[in-house]
Amino acid sequence: MAMRSFLIGILLCLSGLTGSAQFILQQVTATAGSVEKSGGLQLSATLGELAVTRLPSSAYQLTQGFQQAWRSYHAWGKLSYLNMLNTPLGNSMVYLFNMNGMPADSTLTRPDGSFYFFRPVDDTVIFDAMIAQAWGGVNATDALLVLKHFTGFIQLQDLYYRAADVDGSENVNSIDALMIARRYAGLITAFPAGDWSITRDTMTTGVLPLYFESEALCTGDVNGSFQPGLKTASAPDIISRGTLFVPESGLISIPLHVTEKIKLGAVSLVLGNFQKYFHIEEVSMNCNHGSLCWKAFSDQLRIAWWSDREFSLAQESPLMFILLRMKTGVCLPDEWCLRPEEESELADPDGNSLQSILLCQPGIQFLGKNESLQIGKGIPNPAKLSCSFPVFLTEPALIRVSLKTAAGACVREYTHDFPAGANECTLDLNDCIPGIYLARFEITMQRISYTCSRKVILIP
Repeated sequence: MAMRSFLIGILLCLSGLTGSAQFILQQVTATAGSVEKSGGLQLSATLGELAVTRLPSSAYQLTQGFQQAWRSYHAWGKLSYLNMLNTPLGNSMVYLFNMNGMPADSTLTRPDGSFYFFRPVDDTVIFDAMIAQAWGGVNATDALLVLKHFTGFIQLQDLYYRAADVDGSENVNSIDALMIARRYAGLITAFPAGDWSITRDTMTTGVLPLYFESEALCTGDVNGSFQPGLKTASAPDIISRGTLFVPESGLISIPLHVTEKIKLGAVSLVLGNFQKYFHIEEVSMNCNHGSLCWKAFSDQLRIAWWSDREFSLAQESPLMFILLRMKTGVCLPDEWCLRPEEESELADPDGNSLQSILLCQPGIQFLGKNESLQIGKGIPNPAKLSCSFPVFLTEPALIRVSLKTAAGACVREYTHDFPAGANECTLDLNDCIPGIYLARFEITMQRISYTCSRKVILIP
């Protein structure tokens, strides 16, 4: 009976439709399941659910007997993030303002980013929004792109340009690049221009309803890389390889090496897993150009570097050095390694994110009070062109290295005169045949002589 009354009401409604400048949004709670189509009007009713449908053709006015089952809307649209996925921005407050700045209507966006305004509006209205999602997606890659825009290599336009103007000066220059990197590094916590850049459309009412296709960017996210609600997959990984011998007390300079030949324009690293063991004293890049910002917090180290000049690194070259001071009363685990977090990214000189990048750092081994020297594992090993061994000496030493085949034939000899402290003994393997070799070290110091061997694997 209830369903019958529902359908009778629809038929009465259709018989009384007249032309109007009003658009209709159906909001009916159904009592039974059915789908009816008539005269371009589509109604869907599901038991106990709210059905929302709009007229796909011209605007109509309903007869008074069925008016309360409908609501008219004067403007609608969708709010999304300006990335490759056009991520919907749900649960965000959107507004319409009159030209005098007075609010005309406001509503929350739905999970799919859509919204409807039901109040009548003036001849001209301005759209704005307050985004519910947290700010993010900004790092040193964005600073690089802002710098390339300022120097004329690329052109940021429209909303991307507005997102680049983080200081709100209406000009995009190196100051904006610096502020972006400083915020990523944690040296500042906000931009003068705010956290969000939004397309704030102004429209004059004509044929209703007004439609707003609005997009947003986090201020500073000039490449639209942010995906609200999703994790990024471009963070590099760090493994432990080789050994760094250090005294039981004092400063430790940890190098981060690249494991492949690489060209960089920006480095964004958030590193953890040090706070229990070390204080961060200094961070330095293995190049003499570009800009570097960093800050150590209680739970993470944030590093931002960018340059308009290419930073080329050979395989196994150090990318940067991190100076650490061991905390008192702690014991370092055997396989301790820095851990990159989700916000980390390396980018090429054009600002493109580099995927599946692997970095390495040496393990740390502390010397006993009576130890005169230590020779660590080769890096890299297996090797292609060269292999380097970390050597720590308490006094100067002459080191001779003989590279021998598995059969005992000597194919190369090397001589190094090293001072006291941390050194690196590099074996040039060019023109050597791939295979397994034995590197025999003969170390001559003032008080003692020492001999040891290390295996070297040479691959094509």
